[in-house]
Amino acid sequence: MENVKVAVRVRPLSNREIMCNSDVCVSMSGPITVVNTQPPKTFAFDQCYWSTEPGSSSHASQEDVCEEIGSSLLDNSLDGFNSCLFAYGQTGSGKSYSIHGTKTNPGILTWIVHRLFMERNRLEDDRQKEQKEIRVWISYLEIYNENLRDLLCHGLEDQQELKIRDSPKLGVYVSGMKEVPCESIEQVQKAIDYGQKKRIVAATQMNSCSSRSHTVFTLKVHLLTGSVPRPGEPDRRKVLLARLNLIDLAGSERQAKAQAEGQTLKEGCSINKSLSALGLVIKELCDRSAQEKSKRSFSGSLLKPTSPKSPSANLPTPTSVPFRASKLTFLLKDSLAGNSKTCM
Repeated sequence: MENVKVAVRVRPLSNREIMCNSDVCVSMSGPITVVNTQPPKTFAFDQCYWSTEPGSSSHASQEDVCEEIGSSLLDNSLDGFNSCLFAYGQTGSGKSYSIHGTKTNPGILTWIVHRLFMERNRLEDDRQKEQKEIRVWISYLEIYNENLRDLLCHGLEDQQELKIRDSPKLGVYVSGMKEVPCESIEQVQKAIDYGQKKRIVAATQMNSCSSRSHTVFTLKVHLLTGSVPRPGEPDRRKVLLARLNLIDLAGSERQAKAQAEGQTLKEGCSINKSLSALGLVIKELCDRSAQEKSKRSFSGSLLKPTSPKSPSANLPTPTSVPFRASKLTFLLKDSLAGNSKTCM
C-alpha cells in the first residue's frame, strides 16, 4: 500500500520498568528494528525513531518526530489530499505523548496546528501577491465502548447520540458532530484542552493514566485560490478540500498484566476488539494491494485469453473489506482505502 507509511518509536523505560530491573530488548539501525529474542526477530519500517537515550547521537527527540511526520502530513493536506495519522501500540507505549506531548514538548498535533496557522498568516500577509486563503475547521470525537461522543459539545448537546453515515457524495461522516471554525492557534488549543479534559482515562497496573477510548481530532482545511470577490459578488475561487485526521488509539492490553476488573475490564475488551478489527481491515487492504500488483504484472495477458495454467488465473478473488466491523474502522474508511496519505 503505497499510501500507507509505517513508523516505529521506542520510548525510554518507565519508572515501573526501572523498578523491575527491565532491560531494553530492542535495537535499531536505519529502517531496521531488531527484537532481541531467541532467535532475534527483524522488522523493516519506513521510519525508525530511537527515543530511549536522551543525549545520545542516535536519539530522536519529540521535535525530530514532529518535523519528519508532521511536515509530510501537512504538505499532503495543503496539496488537497486527505491525510491520517494513527498512534498505535500497547497501553503505556507513549502514543498520547507523541500525539499531544506536554507544554514543554508539544506533540505532532500541536506542531501541525502551529505550522498550519503560520502558513495561513503568511498567505494573509501576502494575499495580494499569492491570492490564496486558508480556512480551518476542527472537530474532536471520542469512541468509547463503541459509542461516539463529541468532545467539543457543551451541556445537553453532550448527551446527543451520534451516528456514522455513508454518503455517495460526502463519503463517511458523523451526523450531528460539531465542526468549529477557527481563526487562531489559541482558539484551536483551547478546544483541544477542553476535549482532553473530557476524555475518559483510568489507572491500571500497566499505565497510571490509561486512555479508555479512541479519539479522532480532525482538521478540515480549505485552500482558496483566486481574487477575493467584492461584497455582494459570488465567490468563484478554486477550492482544494482536505481532511487531516489525527487518531490517538487506546492501547491494547492483557488482563493478566493490567489486572483490570469491572468496568475497566469491559473497556479493555472493547478496545482490543476494535483494534483487532482495525488490524484485520489493514491486512485485507494489504492483500488486495498485493493482488492488484500481481495482476498488473500480467498485463500482457489482457491481449489474449488467460489460460488455466497462467499464474494470473490462480490469483484469489478479493474479499470484501470488513469496514463495518467496528465504529473505528467504519469512521476511517476513507482514510484507509480512499486517496488518503496515511501514517501509522
